[in-house]
Amino acid sequence: MNSSRPAGRRLRGAASLRRPTATLLAALSLCGALHAQQGAPADAARAIDIPAQPLSSALTAWTQQTGQALTFPAAALQSLQAPTVQGTLNADEALGRLLAGSGWQARRLADGRYALAQAHAAAATAGADGQTLSTVTVEATSVAGAPPVYAGGQVARGARLGVLGNVDVMDAPFSVTAYTAKTLEDQQARSIADVLIADPAVRQASPSAYGLEFYQLRGFLAYGDDITWSGMYGVTPYGRVPVELADRVEVLRGPGALLYGQSPNGAVGGSINLVPKRAENDPITRLTASYASDRQLGGAIDLGRRFGDRQQWGVRINAASTSGDTATDDMSTRRRVAGVGLDYRSDRARFSLDLYDQRYRTDDGIGAFAQFSGTTVPKAPKASTNLFPGTYMDASDSGAMFRGEVDLLDNLTAYLGYGQRHHYYTGYLSTAARNVDALGNFCGGVRPGICTNATTLPPGTGYNDTRATEAGLRGSLRTGAVKHDWNLAGQQLTIDAGQSTTRLTPAYSSNIYNPARIPLTTADYTPLQRSHTSLQSVALTDTLSMFDDRLIDPASMNLTQAA
Repeated sequence: MNSSRPAGRRLRGAASLRRPTATLLAALSLCGALHAQQGAPADAARAIDIPAQPLSSALTAWTQQTGQALTFPAAALQSLQAPTVQGTLNADEALGRLLAGSGWQARRLADGRYALAQAHAAAATAGADGQTLSTVTVEATSVAGAPPVYAGGQVARGARLGVLGNVDVMDAPFSVTAYTAKTLEDQQARSIADVLIADPAVRQASPSAYGLEFYQLRGFLAYGDDITWSGMYGVTPYGRVPVELADRVEVLRGPGALLYGQSPNGAVGGSINLVPKRAENDPITRLTASYASDRQLGGAIDLGRRFGDRQQWGVRINAASTSGDTATDDMSTRRRVAGVGLDYRSDRARFSLDLYDQRYRTDDGIGAFAQFSGTTVPKAPKASTNLFPGTYMDASDSGAMFRGEVDLLDNLTAYLGYGQRHHYYTGYLSTAARNVDALGNFCGGVRPGICTNATTLPPGTGYNDTRATEAGLRGSLRTGAVKHDWNLAGQQLTIDAGQSTTRLTPAYSSNIYNPARIPLTTADYTPLQRSHTSLQSVALTDTLSMFDDRLIDPASMNLTQAA
């Protein structure tokens, strides 16, 4: 008998597998039964070599290689893909690997045969005709994905600690809290300050309507560009950081230069890290409307989908818009933000790309500070008082970040990250009423010789461009009873900043109870580069553990260079 067949006949034979006939099922059971009669116990380890292929044909190969009988609906499984299974395994182990993630579960019947049922129905029928395979629950804290949430869903059980990757809070050598998307939604957060309002180590140090956001962590200032995006500096917006694009907000208390590299402004009190949103296994479609006093209307959309036979491709789209009057007299704001998160995940590689664009504008006013000239402090004006009517600020931020990691070996991973941001502004970025006297009077303007020690209003245009790079190797090894999880990483951050020459604002007099309208100049000058900053960091970490991770000791070294 000639064993070779024409291609057309092989295709017709493959097509017949898609018909779940009783003959096919009986044939498979009979084939397995004949092998079982030859003395092949299910718990006996043997060489298994089943390449990746449709699940139905992979199960057929399993019956042939293990000698076990299996009944399954071939047509229902034909669209599912089975992974490669190789090694010395017993029948249960090999079958479990083939069915992992398929939604199907195997049951061993009283007569020794195996039968498949969908996972949600297997529990209901287990006691009727035999035993089920024992349930195996696998939980992992990956470096690329987000750690699982804690009971209640408001905080996570781990956080991304820079070069260390995702670490359980009980294993972290720092005090860290990770607030989840549920917290953002429950608090209706419009800024990071809304998320961290209950955190005793963090407070917002800037007015809510200010052009820049900055915080105090353990008493030390941290500006918007000191906030990391997926563990990388120089990617988040320079002025105001949108929470609509974040899935989690993580707070690390204490110096974080070892984990994230040197921050642009040297924040030593702590670090704030944003975890970008990713498409989940289930489709996401959310529409949100918002209203805030005085008359701030807004809306947001959140879409997420995964594609591919194993859902390896993901897309997450977010967009939000708010505009209207603020609680400050005559002042209005407008904000637009949009972002796209793309990701790919496979057994040995993970990649992601995040893009965003944000526009923020205030008209006829801006958040302000007041400083007093003497020991007598006047009574505070109404909270709605606009100290600088007529001022404005227009800012835009656009950024991108790419991250990828590839498993070179089972215990060795190489990773790379690159991000950049462009910030541009025009108008009055910051304002302050200085030298206010006991009656609330102050003067402004920066003309020489007029109104000495006056309020300064630095109008004009400026930009802040950053480029961030990160690369490293991560792996594990053993020396006797000691396990080493090591990481070698390098980061570089460059910052180019420029602004126009300060335009002179005509002198004027004002009062905190009856503010005068600011006389503005009209010309905008081309911003000139004023500074170039380059920060380099190298980190080497080795986390030692013993006794099944009951004893953990992190050892590390960090070298930082600034120019």
